[in-house]
Amino acid sequence: MTGLPHLPSERRLVRRYTRYPVRWLMLYGNDHFTAAGTILDVTQAGWKLMGQKPVVPGMRLQIRAFPPGRERPLLLKDATVRWANGGVFAIDVRDAPSKDVAWLSEYLDEVFSLWLFTPRPRPRRGVHTPYFEPSMDLVPPLRAKSTSV
Repeated sequence: MTGLPHLPSERRLVRRYTRYPVRWLMLYGNDHFTAAGTILDVTQAGWKLMGQKPVVPGMRLQIRAFPPGRERPLLLKDATVRWANGGVFAIDVRDAPSKDVAWLSEYLDEVFSLWLFTPRPRPRRGVHTPYFEPSMDLVPPLRAKSTSV
């Protein structure tokens, strides 16, 4: 049987956006927990992440991403988990500030247009980028949602 381990073969999805590999530190959580992790790839519509705390499909999260070279983090106030497989999961990107959406679009256009046309050595089989566990001391905590009216 072929196909992705997290999706039954009859539910294969046609990808509308190109995935771009990144390794950005992040914090994610909701009203019940906060955890650190790494963003593995991004598209205009969703991201693939690896985190310290398990999540389940349908769970709503806030995400604070820390791209290198950017002064302030990218903020997703309402992201929904699409699938989860161990510590790796994917989210739909929603409710991001328009400045962050514009920055991400510009980043993908500029950085990866250069990246796509630069010859790269082929990776050796079985060689993977190690998972980096970020220190919680390096990134500010997520703020709980305000319940005031």
